[in-house]
Amino acid sequence: MLIHGADLGSVARPLAVTLKWVDRVCAEFAQQAERSAALGLFVPPHLLNLDDEATRYRLQMNFIDYLVAPLWTTIGGLLPAARPMLGHLQANRLYFSEQAALLTARRPSSAVAGAATDAEG
Repeated sequence: MLIHGADLGSVARPLAVTLKWVDRVCAEFAQQAERSAALGLFVPPHLLNLDDEATRYRLQMNFIDYLVAPLWTTIGGLLPAARPMLGHLQANRLYFSEQAALLTARRPSSAVAGAATDAEG
């Protein structure tokens, strides 16, 4: 569990570190999507539109909510020394949420509707 936590723990680090890893992971995902599409393979929706910052932030929010927070909550319960990571995780989740909302609010309404459709489909 600890190795898995370390592997998925980049969003539980200070924001500056987290943002570097977000860029790296999203670049890797974009390359994977490009290669899959070129081979005629299915491209999972979470790999699409990663050039859009709001989409990237929503991806991170989902990653935290469904994978990292449950894992790190368990780790923090077992290892008190790991609990500061939960504070970073919560702060980063809030940052991603605020930034996604800001970026979405700045878009023309037609672009927001298109982004929602892209994310759903």
